[in-house]
Amino acid sequence: MRSLLLVSVLLIITGCSCKTSEYLVNDDFLQDLSSENNRVWGELYLDVFDGNLDSLSLDFYLEYLDSTKQPSAEGIVESINKANSILFEPSTDTFWLFLFYDKDDKIIADDATTDIGTVDTLIIYRDNDLFPDLKKYAAKIIN
Repeated sequence: MRSLLLVSVLLIITGCSCKTSEYLVNDDFLQDLSSENNRVWGELYLDVFDGNLDSLSLDFYLEYLDSTKQPSAEGIVESINKANSILFEPSTDTFWLFLFYDKDDKIIADDATTDIGTVDTLIIYRDNDLFPDLKKYAAKIIN
């Protein structure tokens, strides 16, 4: 009886410790986002858009990312689409992706040309703050 109780307790502890985070914005997501953006930027800039990303759209970016994603970044497009607000800002040489996640209280800004593995900006958002205007925020970051 005692061993049965011990096994039950161990199963409960093991099950609880294996629970994944309910938050979308975690270290794995941030690293995958940065790495995939950098990889996609290189492919699109050199091979698809011939050195000018001005006409790159969010829809094309998401479709391309989904069709070419690395196995380690499975589910990244779904996670991007779960953002409460998305802003995509292409320019000749790069693109910026801005994401706001209300549940996680975070704003992410990533320049596709920067270091692999780290997003450029991560801001913790406070519950009592107003819903952010990503266009105003992007203008401050990009310029």
